[in-house]
Amino acid sequence: MNNYKNSGLPPRLKTQDGYIEGSLNISNELESHFVNISHVVDRLEFHEKNFSVLKSRLDSELYGHEFDITYITPFEVKKIIDELDIRKSTGLDGIGPKILKHCGDTIITCIASIINNSISSGIFPDTL
Repeated sequence: MNNYKNSGLPPRLKTQDGYIEGSLNISNELESHFVNISHVVDRLEFHEKNFSVLKSRLDSELYGHEFDITYITPFEVKKIIDELDIRKSTGLDGIGPKILKHCGDTIITCIASIINNSISSGIFPDTL
């Protein structure tokens, strides 16, 4: 018996060919979709000129507007970690909120430093 409540999967999934049932079948279908999505993206035509038009428009719309991103303190990082719901799943980094809560005091200075270096350099990970 599949326990969909704990798996996070729906009891059935609609596809182009009909419906799929069972957590293993649904998981396999989702995996196949995300593995093969690059073929769909490859068929789309991304041209440099499309991006230059967008950049030009954004530059003109945002000209003269500035915003500041303030640096974060270790105290603020600790506060965010303390507010995490340990029942939630891991993020893109694969680190769950429960682990962050257990080792938060040890890593808050490092996390604040990484965030502040990202702000000061203007370089942010693609996943963010």
